[in-house]
Amino acid sequence: MLQRFHRDERGVALITAMLVSMVVLSLSLVTVQLASHNSTQSAADRKRIQAIHAAEAGLDTYLARLPRTPTQSLQCAPAATAIPIEPGAEFQVTASFYPTFPGVAGQELACPLNPNAPPLGVLLTSRGTAVAQGSANAVTRTMQTEVRLNSVLGSFGYAIFSDTGLAVQNNLTVNGNAGNDGNLYTNGNFSCSNSTLDYGSVTAQGTATLSSSCHVLQDLAVGGNITMSNSARVGHDASTSSGSISMSNSSFIVNNARTASSCTGCSGRVGGTIIASSPSPAPLRFDFPTVDYDQVSWQAAGYAISNQSSCTTLRTTLATTGVTAKTVYRVAPGCALAFDTNTTVNLAADAAIITDGSFATANQTTFRSTVPGTARNLYIIVPRSSVTSCTGSQDITMANNTNFTDVRVFVYTPCTVTMNNNNLGLGGQIIGGTVNIANQFSFTFRPMLIPGAGAVTGFNPDIAYIREITNN
Repeated sequence: MLQRFHRDERGVALITAMLVSMVVLSLSLVTVQLASHNSTQSAADRKRIQAIHAAEAGLDTYLARLPRTPTQSLQCAPAATAIPIEPGAEFQVTASFYPTFPGVAGQELACPLNPNAPPLGVLLTSRGTAVAQGSANAVTRTMQTEVRLNSVLGSFGYAIFSDTGLAVQNNLTVNGNAGNDGNLYTNGNFSCSNSTLDYGSVTAQGTATLSSSCHVLQDLAVGGNITMSNSARVGHDASTSSGSISMSNSSFIVNNARTASSCTGCSGRVGGTIIASSPSPAPLRFDFPTVDYDQVSWQAAGYAISNQSSCTTLRTTLATTGVTAKTVYRVAPGCALAFDTNTTVNLAADAAIITDGSFATANQTTFRSTVPGTARNLYIIVPRSSVTSCTGSQDITMANNTNFTDVRVFVYTPCTVTMNNNNLGLGGQIIGGTVNIANQFSFTFRPMLIPGAGAVTGFNPDIAYIREITNN
């Protein structure tokens, strides 16, 4: 009986082994399936990360090109760009430009953009795709950024530009356009005294002499010596590439002072670090900008051309009729355009006076917009090509109490600009071979484009936000 019992259990081990094998096989299949799922999910997650990186790369690439791209070369339409990310990725960037910042939907500018009307804002949308588009496994994500555009104007990017020297005698105030950017530049020497306040930086290829409450709110960068006395003040860094710094009385540099040689009297008058005997590269140099008369460009900007051969006739017309339509008054040959005391010139539209001779105002000369609160642009230009030598016959001189009400002013001559006790209202720009500022001059930097010259060479981006949006 016992022997028969053992015979009845034959094959149990085989059955048990088969059952265990089936369990192991089932677990193996589950493990393989789970591993395959995790691998697929990891690949999808990796492609999602690659796609967002590709989209961000699209934004970074476009933003990096802005500072060196002129207005007319800005691209609106999308273009695919391959990125060397394994197994491959690409982005497409679409740009919508606006005349204001922030931009308003429905007011997008048409491309190609008008070089005489640079945009102030742009909305960038970048679609990043991991693996080539059209692939069944492609993953796309979209990033968007809104950007304020600040025009890069090169030598035209200064509130005041003087080629041979810049002298400020008494009570000059220069305000910035966007923050503290009321910058001054000269290829000669800079000097200021007696309650001068500049909301920007000063660059001089020569020397700088600051005294008696001359206050530069940002940086002072010069090639030669810096001399500061009385209560002169630099609100950030002061540096000289090849000269020395001399400080006395209650003069003060808020941040750092760097000099190629000595820093005399700097101890206790420099809030940051004194770096002496440290030569540095000369300040970035700009040649005197060229402004000539380009009739076609002015007409393309919407100006009618009024050729004038008599300064007396033009003066009478402006004093009696004023500016009724957008007009360029082209004065040639050269003559002296001089306004009488208590003259008022009304501007119902923008205007440009482009003369081969001189321009001068008398006391109580007023240029004003006919619509209070509506800004007008006034260009006063002596073309560079018309000047062979400066003898005074091509100077621009503003007498005491010359007022510009709701008028932006662009002043240009390769010779001498003299401003006396003026109120430039909405401000503008002053560019001269030599610029002299005397007594009670208030001015706000407003960059002004000149048709045919001074085109925007690029844009500095100011990012408002970067965010991911849904794919369209």
